[in-house]
Parts: sequence; C-alpha cells; structure tokens
Amino acid sequence: LNDEERKAARESIRTWEPFPDTVDALARLSKHYVLIILSNVDLESFSYTRKILEHGFTFHKILTAQEIGSYKPDERNFLYMLKTAKDEFGMEREQVLVTAQSLMHDHVPANKLGLSSAWIARRGGHCEVEGVTYTFQFPSMGAMADALEAESHNSDNS
Repeated sequence: LNDEERKAARESIRTWEPFPDTVDALARLSKHYVLIILSNVDLESFSYTRKILEHGFTFHKILTAQEIGSYKPDERNFLYMLKTAKDEFGMEREQVLVTAQSLMHDHVPANKLGLSSAWIARRGGHCEVEGVTYTFQFPSMGAMADALEAESHNSDNS
C-alpha cells in the first residue's frame, strides 16, 4: 500500500460498525467481568470505536498496539496485557479469558502462553488456522454473554 492507501485504511476504522449483538453483550459482561481491550490499532483510531461500543458501561482498560509498541499476534502484546491485568486489577493469568474472533491474531498467541480463550466463531465458524485450540466457542458475543449469565444464575441457585 502507498501512503495514501494506508491513511485511508487507518481512517476507515472510524466508520466500522460492531456486530448487532456486541454492544449489549459487552454491557452485560461488564457487570461480572473486567473488560480489557487489546487492540491492534492506535488510541486515536480506537477512540471512535469506543464511542460506538461503550453504552451502559465503560471498558476497564484499553491497550493499543501504539502503546505497546507491537502488533498482535506478537506475544509481547499479551504479556503486556497480563502485566496490566495483574498490576491494575490483581488478576492472575488463570483468571484471564482471551475472547476474540481472530484465531491467528489472538488464539495462536493465547495458546503459546497457555491462556484460556473463547473463540467468537462468527460467519459459520470455520477454523482457518491449523492446530489452534480454544477453551470455549460461541457463535457471537451475545451467545457468550447468554451462556455466562446462565452459568452465573445456575451457580447462584446452587
């Protein structure tokens, strides 16, 4: 890509819309879990996405490739996130659940670091990366929120 094409691609992020279930799912999940965003973009670009996503909740922390100095699937991004989770929220790595659609950018490094992960298998859920594993699989963020709320409700009634 030339400079103009790179700039256009960067600026296009400002108009990306989330999947229809995402905003509600994040709001529901935020009631029970610490939500840390690990984004492959810069803080300015993510600020546009943040305005679209944060309705009825606020992300606990946003970490960007710009801040970290590397891009996923680089393991440094995940190590940075783990350090932040520990330092700022007292979370151990066993309490972290990497949740993402991208097998290559998120689940491959999560596997290498021994982290639990939830694959959001949108668009039919075909696994395009050989050998990658994940702890959970959901067809959408909404389905994940439904399952976690049901689990929480069941444990409350036990």
